[in-house]
Amino acid sequence: LRTPLNSILILARILKENRPENLNEEQIKYAGVIHNAGTDLLTLINDILDLSKIESGKIDLQIEDIAPSSISRHMHSLFSELAKSKKIKFQTILDPELPASLSTDESRVEQITKNLLSNAFKFTPEHGEVSISIRNAQKNTRFYTEQLQKTSENVIAISVTDTGIGIPKDKQKLIFEAFQQADGSTSRKYGGTGLGLSISKELAYILGGEIQVESEPGEGSSFTLFIPVKNNEESTGSTLQESTPIVQKETTTSPLPTPQPVKPGTKQTLLIIEDDEVFADVLKDYAIEKGFKPLLAHSGDTGLEMAISQLPDAIVLDIMLPVMDGWTILKKLKADPKTRHIPVHMMSAGNENDSKAKKEGAIGFLKKPVEKEQLDQAFDLLMGVHEKYNFNKALVIEDQELQSTILTQQLTEKGVEVKQAFTGKAALELLDQYTFDCIILDLRLPDISGFDLLDIIKSKPSLTSIPVIINTAMELDDDKMAHILKYTEAMVLKSNKSNDRLIDEVSLFMNKLKETGLNESPKPWAVAAKSRGIST
Repeated sequence: LRTPLNSILILARILKENRPENLNEEQIKYAGVIHNAGTDLLTLINDILDLSKIESGKIDLQIEDIAPSSISRHMHSLFSELAKSKKIKFQTILDPELPASLSTDESRVEQITKNLLSNAFKFTPEHGEVSISIRNAQKNTRFYTEQLQKTSENVIAISVTDTGIGIPKDKQKLIFEAFQQADGSTSRKYGGTGLGLSISKELAYILGGEIQVESEPGEGSSFTLFIPVKNNEESTGSTLQESTPIVQKETTTSPLPTPQPVKPGTKQTLLIIEDDEVFADVLKDYAIEKGFKPLLAHSGDTGLEMAISQLPDAIVLDIMLPVMDGWTILKKLKADPKTRHIPVHMMSAGNENDSKAKKEGAIGFLKKPVEKEQLDQAFDLLMGVHEKYNFNKALVIEDQELQSTILTQQLTEKGVEVKQAFTGKAALELLDQYTFDCIILDLRLPDISGFDLLDIIKSKPSLTSIPVIINTAMELDDDKMAHILKYTEAMVLKSNKSNDRLIDEVSLFMNKLKETGLNESPKPWAVAAKSRGIST
Protein backbone atom coordinates (compact mmCIF):
# COMPACT_ATOMS: atom_id res chain seq x y z
CA LEU A 1 0.00 0.00 0.00
CA ARG A 2 2.75 2.45 0.94
CA THR A 3 5.13 1.62 -1.92
CA PRO A 4 3.18 3.31 -4.77
CA LEU A 5 2.50 6.29 -2.50
CA ASN A 6 6.25 6.78 -2.13
CA SER A 7 6.74 7.73 -5.79
CA ILE A 8 3.51 9.77 -5.89
CA LEU A 9 4.55 11.93 -2.93
CA ILE A 10 8.12 12.49 -4.10
CA LEU A 11 7.12 13.32 -7.69
CA ALA A 12 4.26 15.59 -6.56
CA ARG A 13 6.69 17.47 -4.33
CA ILE A 14 9.18 17.86 -7.20
CA LEU A 15 6.38 19.16 -9.45
CA LYS A 16 5.26 21.58 -6.75
CA GLU A 17 8.77 23.03 -6.49
CA ASN A 18 8.67 23.76 -10.25
CA ARG A 19 12.45 24.03 -10.61
CA PRO A 20 12.36 24.22 -14.46
CA GLU A 21 9.76 27.02 -14.03
CA ASN A 22 7.54 25.51 -16.73
CA LEU A 23 4.30 25.21 -14.68
CA ASN A 24 1.74 27.92 -14.11
CA GLU A 25 0.34 28.81 -10.68
CA GLU A 26 -2.73 26.62 -11.09
CA GLN A 27 -0.65 23.58 -12.03
CA ILE A 28 1.62 24.16 -9.02
CA LYS A 29 -1.48 24.34 -6.82
CA TYR A 30 -2.74 21.01 -8.25
CA ALA A 31 0.62 19.38 -7.48
CA GLY A 32 0.32 20.65 -3.90
CA VAL A 33 -3.20 19.20 -3.63
CA ILE A 34 -1.91 15.81 -4.85
CA HIS A 35 0.90 15.90 -2.28
CA ASN A 36 -1.37 16.91 0.61
CA ALA A 37 -4.02 14.31 -0.31
CA GLY A 38 -1.33 11.65 -0.60
CA THR A 39 0.03 12.58 2.82
CA ASP A 40 -3.45 12.28 4.35
CA LEU A 41 -3.91 8.90 2.67
CA LEU A 42 -0.53 7.77 4.02
CA THR A 43 -1.57 8.70 7.56
CA LEU A 44 -4.78 6.71 7.19
CA ILE A 45 -2.93 3.68 5.75
CA ASN A 46 -0.35 3.76 8.56
CA ASP A 47 -3.09 3.92 11.20
CA ILE A 48 -5.09 1.07 9.65
CA LEU A 49 -1.99 -1.13 9.32
CA ASP A 50 -1.01 -0.37 12.92
CA LEU A 51 -4.47 -1.25 14.20
CA SER A 52 -4.54 -4.42 12.09
CA LYS A 53 -1.20 -5.58 13.51
CA ILE A 54 -2.36 -4.86 17.06
CA GLU A 55 -5.64 -6.74 16.63
CA SER A 56 -3.87 -9.75 15.11
CA GLY A 57 -1.32 -9.83 17.97
CA LYS A 58 1.65 -9.28 15.64
CA ILE A 59 3.19 -6.30 17.41
CA ASP A 60 6.87 -6.84 18.23
CA LEU A 61 8.15 -5.03 21.32
CA GLN A 62 11.78 -3.97 21.60
CA ILE A 63 12.24 -3.93 25.38
CA GLU A 64 15.18 -1.84 26.62
CA ASP A 65 16.13 0.39 29.52
CA ILE A 66 15.30 4.01 28.78
CA ALA A 67 15.66 7.19 30.82
CA PRO A 68 12.41 9.11 31.48
CA SER A 69 14.36 12.30 30.77
CA SER A 70 15.01 11.13 27.20
CA ILE A 71 11.24 10.88 26.54
CA SER A 72 10.74 14.39 27.89
CA ARG A 73 13.63 15.72 25.84
CA HIS A 74 12.44 14.09 22.61
CA MET A 75 8.91 15.42 23.02
CA HIS A 76 10.17 18.93 23.72
CA SER A 77 12.36 18.93 20.61
CA LEU A 78 9.52 17.56 18.45
CA PHE A 79 6.77 19.96 19.55
CA SER A 80 8.53 23.17 20.61
CA GLU A 81 8.46 24.64 17.08
CA LEU A 82 4.78 23.74 16.65
CA ALA A 83 4.04 25.45 19.96
CA LYS A 84 5.79 28.62 18.78
CA SER A 85 3.95 28.64 15.44
CA LYS A 86 0.56 28.20 17.16
CA LYS A 87 1.47 30.66 19.95
CA ILE A 88 0.82 28.00 22.59
CA LYS A 89 2.73 27.85 25.88
CA PHE A 90 4.41 24.43 26.03
CA GLN A 91 6.26 23.01 29.00
CA THR A 92 7.72 19.66 30.05
CA ILE A 93 7.75 18.64 33.71
CA LEU A 94 9.98 15.86 35.05
CA ASP A 95 9.52 14.52 38.58
CA PRO A 96 12.94 14.43 40.32
CA GLU A 97 11.82 11.31 42.23
CA LEU A 98 11.51 9.24 39.04
CA PRO A 99 13.66 6.10 38.70
CA ALA A 100 16.78 6.46 36.56
CA SER A 101 15.33 4.15 33.91
CA LEU A 102 12.32 2.07 33.00
CA SER A 103 12.23 -1.16 31.00
CA THR A 104 9.81 -0.83 28.10
CA ASP A 105 9.54 -0.26 24.34
CA GLU A 106 10.72 3.33 23.81
CA SER A 107 9.34 3.72 20.29
CA ARG A 108 5.85 2.57 21.35
CA VAL A 109 5.82 4.77 24.45
CA GLU A 110 6.84 7.72 22.30
CA GLN A 111 4.25 6.79 19.65
CA ILE A 112 1.50 7.03 22.28
CA THR A 113 2.91 10.23 23.78
CA LYS A 114 3.27 11.90 20.37
CA ASN A 115 -0.32 10.99 19.56
CA LEU A 116 -1.58 12.54 22.80
CA LEU A 117 0.50 15.68 22.24
CA SER A 118 -0.62 15.97 18.61
CA ASN A 119 -4.24 15.90 19.75
CA ALA A 120 -3.53 18.44 22.48
CA PHE A 121 -2.01 20.91 20.03
CA LYS A 122 -4.74 20.21 17.46
CA PHE A 123 -7.57 21.06 19.83
CA THR A 124 -5.91 23.92 21.74
CA PRO A 125 -6.41 27.45 20.36
CA GLU A 126 -3.80 30.21 20.16
CA HIS A 127 -2.47 31.48 23.50
CA GLY A 128 -3.56 28.24 25.17
CA GLU A 129 -1.32 25.89 27.16
CA VAL A 130 -0.08 22.34 26.65
CA SER A 131 2.16 20.42 29.03
CA ILE A 132 3.64 16.96 29.41
CA SER A 133 4.59 15.70 32.85
CA ILE A 134 6.34 12.45 33.74
CA ARG A 135 6.02 11.35 37.36
CA ASN A 136 5.53 8.39 39.65
CA ALA A 137 1.87 7.40 39.82
CA GLN A 138 0.21 8.22 43.14
CA LYS A 139 -0.29 5.29 45.51
CA ASN A 140 -4.06 5.77 45.59
CA THR A 141 -4.46 5.83 41.79
CA ARG A 142 -7.41 3.72 40.67
CA PHE A 143 -6.50 1.41 37.79
CA TYR A 144 -9.06 -0.23 35.51
CA THR A 145 -7.02 -2.96 33.80
CA GLU A 146 -6.34 -6.17 35.64
CA GLN A 147 -2.64 -6.13 34.72
CA LEU A 148 -2.07 -2.81 36.50
CA GLN A 149 -4.27 -3.78 39.44
CA LYS A 150 -2.11 -6.86 39.99
CA THR A 151 1.32 -5.48 39.12
CA SER A 152 4.00 -5.47 41.79
CA GLU A 153 6.06 -2.94 39.83
CA ASN A 154 6.10 0.80 40.40
CA VAL A 155 3.98 2.66 37.86
CA ILE A 156 4.98 5.71 35.83
CA ALA A 157 2.41 8.33 34.78
CA ILE A 158 2.95 10.34 31.57
CA SER A 159 0.29 13.07 31.45
CA VAL A 160 -0.51 15.38 28.55
CA THR A 161 -2.67 18.32 29.65
CA ASP A 162 -4.16 21.09 27.51
CA THR A 163 -6.53 24.05 27.76
CA GLY A 164 -8.37 23.06 24.57
CA ILE A 165 -12.00 22.47 23.69
CA GLY A 166 -12.48 19.57 26.12
CA ILE A 167 -14.61 16.43 25.79
CA PRO A 168 -18.12 15.84 27.19
CA LYS A 169 -18.39 13.09 29.83
CA ASP A 170 -20.62 10.91 27.66
CA LYS A 171 -18.06 10.97 24.79
CA GLN A 172 -14.96 10.08 26.79
CA LYS A 173 -15.26 6.33 26.13
CA LEU A 174 -16.38 6.78 22.53
CA ILE A 175 -13.17 8.56 21.46
CA PHE A 176 -11.12 5.41 22.16
CA GLU A 177 -13.11 3.43 19.58
CA ALA A 178 -11.83 3.08 16.02
CA PHE A 179 -12.89 5.83 13.57
CA GLN A 180 -14.71 7.71 16.33
CA GLN A 181 -14.36 11.33 17.44
CA ALA A 182 -16.23 13.31 20.07
CA ASP A 183 -18.27 15.21 17.47
CA GLY A 184 -19.21 14.43 13.88
CA SER A 185 -17.83 17.80 12.76
CA THR A 186 -14.46 17.26 14.47
CA SER A 187 -12.84 15.53 11.50
CA ARG A 188 -14.00 18.24 9.09
CA LYS A 189 -12.78 21.07 11.31
CA TYR A 190 -9.60 19.62 12.84
CA GLY A 191 -8.71 16.67 10.57
CA GLY A 192 -7.58 13.22 11.69
CA THR A 193 -8.70 9.66 11.09
CA GLY A 194 -10.27 8.86 14.45
CA LEU A 195 -7.81 5.98 14.89
CA GLY A 196 -5.05 7.58 16.97
CA LEU A 197 -6.58 7.10 20.42
CA SER A 198 -7.81 3.62 19.57
CA ILE A 199 -4.26 2.60 18.59
CA SER A 200 -2.81 4.32 21.65
CA LYS A 201 -5.21 2.51 23.99
CA GLU A 202 -4.28 -0.88 22.53
CA LEU A 203 -0.56 -0.11 22.62
CA ALA A 204 -0.83 0.99 26.24
CA TYR A 205 -2.42 -2.37 27.11
CA ILE A 206 0.33 -4.25 25.24
CA LEU A 207 2.90 -2.32 27.28
CA GLY A 208 1.18 -3.50 30.46
CA GLY A 209 -0.57 -0.20 31.10
CA GLU A 210 -3.63 1.90 30.34
CA ILE A 211 -4.75 5.41 29.38
CA GLN A 212 -7.09 7.49 31.52
CA VAL A 213 -8.76 10.77 30.59
CA GLU A 214 -10.12 13.70 32.57
CA SER A 215 -11.86 16.48 30.67
CA GLU A 216 -14.40 19.28 30.86
CA PRO A 217 -15.91 20.94 27.78
CA GLY A 218 -14.45 24.40 27.29
CA GLU A 219 -11.75 23.88 29.94
CA GLY A 220 -9.40 21.31 28.46
CA SER A 221 -8.31 17.71 28.83
CA SER A 222 -5.70 15.59 30.55
CA PHE A 223 -4.74 12.19 29.10
CA THR A 224 -2.48 10.01 31.25
CA LEU A 225 -0.54 6.97 30.13
CA PHE A 226 0.20 4.62 33.04
CA ILE A 227 2.91 2.01 32.44
CA PRO A 228 4.88 -0.21 34.83
CA VAL A 229 8.54 0.60 35.40
CA LYS A 230 9.35 -2.91 34.19
CA ASN A 231 7.39 -4.51 31.36
CA ASN A 232 5.84 -7.82 32.35
CA GLU A 233 6.24 -10.23 29.43
CA GLU A 234 3.34 -12.40 30.57
CA SER A 235 0.86 -9.53 30.56
CA THR A 236 0.50 -9.38 26.77
CA GLY A 237 0.17 -11.72 23.86
CA SER A 238 2.58 -9.78 21.68
CA THR A 239 6.06 -10.86 20.70
CA LEU A 240 8.72 -9.44 22.97
CA GLN A 241 12.30 -9.05 21.90
CA GLU A 242 14.76 -8.17 24.63
CA SER A 243 17.49 -5.78 23.54
CA THR A 244 20.76 -7.41 24.49
CA PRO A 245 23.95 -5.45 25.04
CA ILE A 246 26.36 -5.60 22.14
CA VAL A 247 29.56 -7.30 23.24
CA GLN A 248 32.79 -6.71 21.41
CA LYS A 249 34.37 -9.92 20.16
CA GLU A 250 37.87 -10.52 19.02
CA THR A 251 38.03 -11.22 15.33
CA THR A 252 40.63 -12.79 13.05
CA THR A 253 39.50 -10.95 9.94
CA SER A 254 41.99 -8.82 8.07
CA PRO A 255 42.18 -5.10 8.82
CA LEU A 256 39.58 -2.85 7.25
CA PRO A 257 40.58 -1.44 3.89
CA THR A 258 41.52 2.20 4.22
CA PRO A 259 39.21 4.44 2.16
CA GLN A 260 41.20 6.62 -0.20
CA PRO A 261 40.94 10.41 0.12
CA VAL A 262 38.45 11.92 -2.29
CA LYS A 263 40.12 13.46 -5.32
CA PRO A 264 38.72 16.84 -6.35
CA GLY A 265 36.36 16.51 -9.33
CA THR A 266 36.07 12.73 -8.97
CA LYS A 267 32.50 11.44 -9.04
CA GLN A 268 31.74 8.98 -6.28
CA THR A 269 29.70 5.88 -7.12
CA LEU A 270 26.39 5.27 -5.35
CA LEU A 271 24.79 1.82 -5.58
CA ILE A 272 20.99 2.02 -5.34
CA ILE A 273 19.39 -1.33 -4.46
CA GLU A 274 15.65 -0.75 -4.90
CA ASP A 275 13.02 -3.00 -6.54
CA ASP A 276 10.51 -0.19 -7.20
CA GLU A 277 11.84 0.94 -10.59
CA VAL A 278 9.99 4.27 -10.55
CA PHE A 279 11.41 5.22 -7.15
CA ALA A 280 14.82 3.86 -8.17
CA ASP A 281 14.79 6.32 -11.09
CA VAL A 282 13.91 9.15 -8.67
CA LEU A 283 16.88 8.16 -6.50
CA LYS A 284 19.10 7.95 -9.59
CA ASP A 285 18.18 11.52 -10.59
CA TYR A 286 18.85 12.70 -7.03
CA ALA A 287 22.22 10.95 -7.07
CA ILE A 288 23.23 12.65 -10.33
CA GLU A 289 22.04 16.03 -8.99
CA LYS A 290 24.18 15.52 -5.87
CA GLY A 291 27.28 14.65 -7.90
CA PHE A 292 27.23 10.83 -7.60
CA LYS A 293 27.62 8.30 -10.39
CA PRO A 294 24.60 6.00 -9.76
CA LEU A 295 24.49 2.23 -10.19
CA LEU A 296 21.10 0.46 -10.09
CA ALA A 297 20.11 -3.00 -8.87
CA HIS A 298 16.49 -4.15 -8.68
CA SER A 299 16.94 -7.36 -6.66
CA GLY A 300 18.83 -8.27 -3.51
CA ASP A 301 21.18 -10.86 -5.03
CA THR A 302 22.16 -8.55 -7.90
CA GLY A 303 22.72 -5.70 -5.45
CA LEU A 304 25.06 -7.78 -3.29
CA GLU A 305 27.02 -8.98 -6.32
CA MET A 306 27.43 -5.39 -7.55
CA ALA A 307 28.50 -4.18 -4.09
CA ILE A 308 31.25 -6.81 -3.94
CA SER A 309 32.43 -6.41 -7.55
CA GLN A 310 32.06 -2.62 -7.95
CA LEU A 311 32.96 -1.55 -4.38
CA PRO A 312 30.83 1.64 -4.53
CA ASP A 313 31.56 4.62 -2.32
CA ALA A 314 28.07 4.43 -0.74
CA ILE A 315 24.90 2.33 -0.89
CA VAL A 316 21.18 3.12 -0.63
CA LEU A 317 19.49 -0.14 0.39
CA ASP A 318 15.80 -1.05 0.44
CA ILE A 319 14.77 -3.79 2.88
CA MET A 320 11.90 -5.59 1.14
CA LEU A 321 13.66 -6.91 -1.96
CA PRO A 322 13.15 -9.97 -4.17
CA VAL A 323 15.52 -12.96 -3.80
CA MET A 324 17.46 -11.50 -0.82
CA ASP A 325 16.20 -8.94 1.72
CA GLY A 326 18.06 -5.84 2.83
CA TRP A 327 18.88 -7.16 6.33
CA THR A 328 20.72 -10.15 4.80
CA ILE A 329 22.62 -7.89 2.42
CA LEU A 330 23.64 -5.52 5.23
CA LYS A 331 24.91 -8.40 7.39
CA LYS A 332 26.94 -9.83 4.50
CA LEU A 333 28.41 -6.42 3.67
CA LYS A 334 29.43 -5.76 7.28
CA ALA A 335 30.90 -9.28 7.63
CA ASP A 336 33.14 -8.88 4.57
CA PRO A 337 36.42 -6.98 5.21
CA LYS A 338 36.32 -5.65 1.62
CA THR A 339 32.89 -4.01 1.97
CA ARG A 340 32.31 -3.34 5.67
CA HIS A 341 33.64 0.22 5.39
CA ILE A 342 31.05 1.20 2.75
CA PRO A 343 28.38 3.49 4.28
CA VAL A 344 24.88 2.04 3.84
CA HIS A 345 21.68 4.09 4.16
CA MET A 346 18.55 1.92 4.49
CA MET A 347 14.91 2.61 3.70
CA SER A 348 11.70 0.61 3.78
CA ALA A 349 7.92 0.86 3.50
CA GLY A 350 7.59 -1.73 6.29
CA ASN A 351 7.46 -1.29 10.05
CA GLU A 352 11.15 -1.86 10.69
CA ASN A 353 12.78 -0.16 13.65
CA ASP A 354 15.33 2.50 12.67
CA SER A 355 17.42 1.71 15.76
CA LYS A 356 17.86 -1.85 14.50
CA ALA A 357 19.32 -0.55 11.23
CA LYS A 358 21.87 1.56 13.07
CA LYS A 359 22.79 -1.26 15.43
CA GLU A 360 23.40 -3.50 12.42
CA GLY A 361 25.82 -0.93 11.01
CA ALA A 362 23.76 1.33 8.71
CA ILE A 363 24.45 5.06 8.92
CA GLY A 364 20.78 5.98 8.62
CA PHE A 365 17.24 4.75 7.99
CA LEU A 366 14.24 6.28 6.21
CA LYS A 367 10.66 5.08 6.37
CA LYS A 368 8.80 5.17 3.07
CA PRO A 369 7.06 7.14 1.74
CA VAL A 370 10.01 9.51 2.00
CA GLU A 371 9.58 13.27 2.11
CA LYS A 372 11.87 15.30 -0.12
CA GLU A 373 13.53 16.97 2.89
CA GLN A 374 14.35 13.53 4.34
CA LEU A 375 15.83 12.46 1.02
CA ASP A 376 17.97 15.60 0.95
CA GLN A 377 19.22 14.85 4.48
CA ALA A 378 20.02 11.25 3.54
CA PHE A 379 22.05 12.32 0.51
CA ASP A 380 23.79 15.05 2.52
CA LEU A 381 24.81 12.37 5.03
CA LEU A 382 26.08 10.08 2.27
CA MET A 383 27.98 12.96 0.69
CA GLY A 384 29.55 13.83 4.02
CA VAL A 385 30.55 10.22 4.63
CA HIS A 386 32.19 9.68 1.27
CA GLU A 387 34.04 13.01 1.52
CA LYS A 388 36.01 11.36 4.27
CA TYR A 389 38.84 12.18 6.53
CA ASN A 390 39.47 15.81 5.64
CA PHE A 391 40.69 16.33 9.20
CA ASN A 392 44.29 15.35 9.81
CA LYS A 393 44.89 15.61 13.54
CA ALA A 394 42.61 14.62 16.41
CA LEU A 395 42.88 14.53 20.21
CA VAL A 396 41.10 11.60 21.88
CA ILE A 397 40.38 12.27 25.58
CA GLU A 398 39.23 8.95 27.05
CA ASP A 399 40.14 7.26 30.34
CA GLN A 400 39.22 3.72 29.22
CA GLU A 401 42.33 2.40 27.48
CA LEU A 402 40.47 -0.23 25.40
CA GLN A 403 37.93 2.25 24.03
CA SER A 404 40.67 4.85 23.36
CA THR A 405 42.84 2.29 21.57
CA ILE A 406 39.99 1.05 19.36
CA LEU A 407 39.00 4.58 18.34
CA THR A 408 42.62 5.63 17.81
CA GLN A 409 43.31 2.59 15.64
CA GLN A 410 40.26 3.27 13.47
CA LEU A 411 41.24 6.91 13.00
CA THR A 412 44.88 6.03 12.30
CA GLU A 413 43.87 3.47 9.66
CA LYS A 414 42.06 6.28 7.88
CA GLY A 415 45.06 8.57 7.77
CA VAL A 416 44.33 10.70 10.84
CA GLU A 417 47.16 11.52 13.25
CA VAL A 418 45.92 10.91 16.81
CA LYS A 419 47.15 11.95 20.24
CA GLN A 420 45.67 10.18 23.28
CA ALA A 421 44.98 11.67 26.70
CA PHE A 422 43.70 9.57 29.59
CA THR A 423 43.23 12.46 32.03
CA GLY A 424 42.09 16.06 31.86
CA LYS A 425 45.53 17.30 32.87
CA ALA A 426 47.22 15.38 30.07
CA ALA A 427 44.66 16.71 27.60
CA LEU A 428 45.33 20.35 28.55
CA GLU A 429 49.08 19.77 28.25
CA LEU A 430 48.67 18.32 24.75
CA LEU A 431 46.42 21.21 23.75
CA ASP A 432 49.19 23.62 24.80
CA GLN A 433 51.78 21.72 22.74
CA TYR A 434 49.90 20.81 19.56
CA THR A 435 47.21 22.12 17.20
CA PHE A 436 44.27 19.77 16.55
CA ASP A 437 41.49 19.76 13.96
CA CYS A 438 39.02 18.31 16.46
CA ILE A 439 38.67 16.87 19.97
CA ILE A 440 36.80 13.68 20.90
CA LEU A 441 35.90 13.94 24.58
CA ASP A 442 34.60 11.44 27.12
CA LEU A 443 32.73 13.01 30.04
CA ARG A 444 34.00 10.69 32.77
CA LEU A 445 37.65 11.33 33.54
CA PRO A 446 39.62 10.38 36.70
CA ASP A 447 40.87 13.86 37.63
CA ILE A 448 38.22 16.27 36.30
CA SER A 449 34.64 16.23 35.11
CA GLY A 450 34.28 16.24 31.34
CA PHE A 451 31.84 19.13 31.75
CA ASP A 452 34.45 21.22 33.56
CA LEU A 453 37.13 20.29 31.04
CA LEU A 454 34.83 21.36 28.20
CA ASP A 455 34.31 24.73 29.91
CA ILE A 456 38.08 25.19 30.34
CA ILE A 457 38.76 24.33 26.69
CA LYS A 458 36.10 26.72 25.40
CA SER A 459 37.30 29.52 27.69
CA LYS A 460 40.70 29.60 25.95
CA PRO A 461 40.68 32.04 23.00
CA SER A 462 42.95 29.80 20.94
CA LEU A 463 40.56 26.84 21.34
CA THR A 464 37.17 28.56 21.02
CA SER A 465 36.56 27.46 17.44
CA ILE A 466 37.85 23.88 17.69
CA PRO A 467 35.07 21.29 17.18
CA VAL A 468 34.49 19.09 20.25
CA ILE A 469 32.71 15.78 19.79
CA ILE A 470 31.18 14.40 22.98
CA ASN A 471 31.43 10.60 23.12
CA THR A 472 29.79 9.09 26.19
CA ALA A 473 27.43 6.42 27.47
CA MET A 474 26.53 8.54 30.51
CA GLU A 475 22.84 9.02 31.30
CA LEU A 476 22.23 12.76 31.32
CA ASP A 477 19.55 14.63 33.21
CA ASP A 478 18.14 17.91 31.88
CA ASP A 479 20.69 20.07 33.74
CA LYS A 480 23.67 18.13 32.36
CA MET A 481 22.17 18.16 28.90
CA ALA A 482 21.62 21.93 29.10
CA HIS A 483 25.27 22.36 30.16
CA ILE A 484 26.47 20.48 27.09
CA LEU A 485 23.96 22.10 24.73
CA LYS A 486 25.71 25.41 25.33
CA TYR A 487 28.35 23.98 23.02
CA THR A 488 27.00 20.83 21.40
CA GLU A 489 23.90 19.54 19.66
CA ALA A 490 23.60 15.85 20.58
CA MET A 491 25.36 12.83 22.03
CA VAL A 492 27.16 9.67 20.91
CA LEU A 493 26.83 6.46 22.90
CA LYS A 494 29.71 3.97 22.91
CA SER A 495 29.25 0.61 21.27
CA ASN A 496 31.08 -1.65 18.88
CA LYS A 497 29.02 -0.13 16.09
CA SER A 498 29.05 3.56 16.98
CA ASN A 499 32.79 4.18 16.52
CA ASP A 500 32.50 3.91 12.74
CA ARG A 501 29.49 6.23 12.78
CA LEU A 502 31.33 8.61 15.08
CA ILE A 503 34.20 8.90 12.61
CA ASP A 504 31.77 9.36 9.72
CA GLU A 505 29.88 12.08 11.60
CA VAL A 506 33.11 13.89 12.50
CA SER A 507 33.97 13.93 8.80
CA LEU A 508 30.48 15.19 7.92
CA PHE A 509 30.78 18.00 10.45
CA MET A 510 34.23 19.01 9.21
CA ASN A 511 32.85 19.16 5.66
CA LYS A 512 30.02 21.39 6.85
CA LEU A 513 32.59 23.69 8.47
CA LYS A 514 34.36 23.95 5.14
CA GLU A 515 31.08 24.83 3.41
CA THR A 516 30.10 27.54 5.90
CA GLY A 517 33.66 28.81 6.32
CA LEU A 518 35.66 29.21 9.47
CA ASN A 519 35.02 32.94 9.84
CA GLU A 520 32.16 32.10 12.17
CA SER A 521 32.93 30.53 15.52
CA PRO A 522 31.41 27.05 15.23
CA LYS A 523 30.02 25.32 18.26
CA PRO A 524 31.53 22.06 19.39
CA TRP A 525 29.44 19.30 18.03
CA ALA A 526 28.32 15.80 18.77
CA VAL A 527 26.22 13.21 17.01
CA ALA A 528 23.31 11.08 18.12
CA ALA A 529 23.84 7.33 17.88
CA LYS A 530 21.58 5.35 20.12
CA SER A 531 23.42 2.14 20.92
CA ARG A 532 24.58 0.24 23.93
CA GLY A 533 27.74 -1.70 24.63
CA ILE A 534 31.03 -0.52 26.13
CA SER A 535 30.27 1.65 29.12
CA THR A 536 32.38 4.31 30.71
